[in-house]
Amino acid sequence: MGAEDVHNVSFVVITPVRRMDVSLRVITNNEKSLDHLKAVVYSSRTPDSPLHVVPFNGVSYVILPPIPKDGNEYTVSFEATLNKHQYNYRLPAEINFNADSAYAHYRVDFNIEPAPVDQEIGKNSYIAFAMICLVVLIIVNHERVGNWAKDTIENYTSNNTAALAAKKSKSKTK
Repeated sequence: MGAEDVHNVSFVVITPVRRMDVSLRVITNNEKSLDHLKAVVYSSRTPDSPLHVVPFNGVSYVILPPIPKDGNEYTVSFEATLNKHQYNYRLPAEINFNADSAYAHYRVDFNIEPAPVDQEIGKNSYIAFAMICLVVLIIVNHERVGNWAKDTIENYTSNNTAALAAKKSKSKTK
């Protein structure tokens, strides 16, 4: 057997896929909103505790950590940390799938809009309005208000003077 008779043999080993990869693509009208969005993966076996929490961190495409290809049902839900008073938005619908294939890709929509500003008139606004009206009335009727204040002060001082004089005379007579 010579050097010419040697053959290279290659082997390909195929193993069954034991995990499932899931990717998510978010279509949005505001890329900055992706800083506040995260995907949460739950298993039907443990629906109360998430398997994975994956923030989008400003990117619209994420690949979730591998999920066991066990045929069980999994759910991907979405959470956002945006203030509901400042923004109007609807979270993407939950995604339910069975882990029975090697790969799945889902596309979801997440659009946000600034919330309309509703100015509520509070109690302080009514008090301020009343005070402004009072000041305007005093300025417009400054002569009447001045005369009224002058008369009130004169009446007060004359009543107090009379009361003091009566008190002194009572104390002298005792």
